[in-house]
Amino acid sequence: MLYSKLLKELKNKATSSFTNRKDDVVEIFRSIDKKITGQYFGDNREEDAEFELVIFGYKYGANQIYIRYPNSDFFVEMISGGMSSRGNMENFSCRNIHKEKLFPFVYEGVLKAETFKIMKHENHCVLTLGLSEFNFLERVANIDKYEKNNNFGLEYINEMLKRNFVPIPKERTIAYSFKTNDNQFIIIDQDAHNFDYESMRCFYGDFKNGIKLGEIKNFVRYRDGGTTLFDFYLNDVKHEFYSPSGFDENSVATWNKIEITEVDESTLDLIVDQLNIELADKVN
Repeated sequence: MLYSKLLKELKNKATSSFTNRKDDVVEIFRSIDKKITGQYFGDNREEDAEFELVIFGYKYGANQIYIRYPNSDFFVEMISGGMSSRGNMENFSCRNIHKEKLFPFVYEGVLKAETFKIMKHENHCVLTLGLSEFNFLERVANIDKYEKNNNFGLEYINEMLKRNFVPIPKERTIAYSFKTNDNQFIIIDQDAHNFDYESMRCFYGDFKNGIKLGEIKNFVRYRDGGTTLFDFYLNDVKHEFYSPSGFDENSVATWNKIEITEVDESTLDLIVDQLNIELADKVN
């Protein structure tokens, strides 16, 4: 079965622990009907199986969703695309980047992202992994330091904390790529799957003398659609970066208050190779 192959590939990659999340708000959900779960995910369709879902409370710079497939002793970190609510119903959108990499889905020559949904209502939730794969889950643990009277299932939390998980790959994406009028390159990348502003890096220079990593300070991003400013230091020299919101058609990006232009795709590919930046696959 597909999931057996997936778990075999991932087992040796389960190297991270939940140590730094032991004090976080967290819920654990497990299969209500283990027979149906076994039919969908188990090695033997006649045997009961259990699917486990962990949802952490929102924390800047950290993912929320981890799943444990039947017949495995480790979790897999998901890319969680955020949560929306309608009344008491919460909806999460997630991707299993590991499955996408090991078993890519290509349609008409384009690599497709495979998104699954979680619909949570109080003590229950439904997990949909495809057109026909689903699981009904029941909450077995809830630890919330803000609602201490509603905490239960500590034994399940402790069990979860003892297990390792397969972390999301440390891949990058290019946030900005510009060139000055004297052919100096400004390359800014960031974490592709677990974004926070602290993960952003800035490189500056040219092919002859080297494109070098410096230090970003005083980072600011406005809530106007992405206007971004920061100071950049390399060899004790300060530079100023400015990129306007995509909604501002009258402004241009600048470096030290002088207009800069975007780097063409072929040149950017050369720079990425030179800097050994491991980019995430482009998916639709």
